[in-house]
Amino acid sequence: MSNDLSLDDLRVLRAVATAGGFRAGAARHGLSPSRVSEIVRRCEDRIGARLFERTSRSVRPSDLMTRLLRDAERPLAELEDLIASLGSDDDPAGTLRIGAPVAAGPLFLTALAADYLARYPAVALDLRFEDAPVDGVAEGLDLVVRSEVLLDADHHALPIGPEVQTALVAAPAYVARRGLPASPDEVPDHDGICFRIRGTNRLAPWSFALDSAGRVVRMPKLRAVVDSQPDVAALAGAGAGLALAYRGAVAGMIAAGALIDVLPERTAPLPRFHLAYRTRRHMAPSVRTFIDMAKRWRPVGTG
Repeated sequence: MSNDLSLDDLRVLRAVATAGGFRAGAARHGLSPSRVSEIVRRCEDRIGARLFERTSRSVRPSDLMTRLLRDAERPLAELEDLIASLGSDDDPAGTLRIGAPVAAGPLFLTALAADYLARYPAVALDLRFEDAPVDGVAEGLDLVVRSEVLLDADHHALPIGPEVQTALVAAPAYVARRGLPASPDEVPDHDGICFRIRGTNRLAPWSFALDSAGRVVRMPKLRAVVDSQPDVAALAGAGAGLALAYRGAVAGMIAAGALIDVLPERTAPLPRFHLAYRTRRHMAPSVRTFIDMAKRWRPVGTG
């Protein structure tokens, strides 16, 4: 039997590395752990070096394996796309893996995914919600939903979903103590609860609409920085400071009087999310049909 590494071997190695173990990697391919262990040993013998460091508790890729994954992932993905494209374009099947920030789910992605599943019953969706930037290639994702500022330069992208409406809010206790800004220019005089994009050092900018066309960014004095929208709302409700939050996350607290809607005529929506993908060539039917649906999709009742 040949000792050369095959496409299936590389897929198994990738699964073990991304899943974090032989058993989990085996489950992804419907193999037994012993069969996966045999494949790994054969590949290590062929290369002449360890691909995984094993202990009784964990399995992690060696430096060589990490480099192999990095260098082989793009051609491997393109080959998989080519093989998938040989099937019928009218009958997409298999698993479509999509990474997205947590907020994208309730905003639009869960509804879009439900519509897609209803239309294409032979496709299974693997939705992975994570706010931190991800390497779609290394994670084995077919599509990635991200804000425009986090897009990779070598990816194609198209706008998806609605604009994200925001609200500048403060608790009555904070207003009684510090008052309200009369305009965006007074925001820097106030304490603020800022949202940090998880996995980065970036704070989401506080963008406000001008009387004339355009926008202006005015940041508050940092009182707290968090990477969770519910925590932004909770700290604002506790009176810690002003907060610029997703309107959907604080609408109930505004309606209940727990938060005051500040400068509602000046809060500007955030840009739409984008759907990013590696290549337009040799797309798998599931990828192509999801992109096509995303271009046209509107939630029920929005026309």
